[in-house]
Amino acid sequence: MRRVEYLNDEKLNDLFASDTTPDGVLIVDVRNAGEYAAEYIDGSFNLPVDELLTADKNQFKDKVVVFHCKGGVRTRANEYLLEAFVTKQTLCMEGGIDQWKKLGKTTKNS
Repeated sequence: MRRVEYLNDEKLNDLFASDTTPDGVLIVDVRNAGEYAAEYIDGSFNLPVDELLTADKNQFKDKVVVFHCKGGVRTRANEYLLEAFVTKQTLCMEGGIDQWKKLGKTTKNS
């Protein structure tokens, strides 16, 4: 049984129906720090792919965690690392931040 669920456009829109992140949901951006600094989803947390292996996997145990990268490739390639996180529910944006923007959702720039 797969522990990571991928959010298609409909599921992503349902989860983030309002402009604010729902209580108990944490967005984790696995892109590198430079990509995150250039553009990010408001309220997201940056945890680059190269830090997934050493990250405290219990810090998200009571959260629904939504992982994303730019277009979905890095999250799929590192799914085994994401499955190791202890979360209430582990989700990934099917198309990353590109999917987020395609759906008309806003991002921030530093």
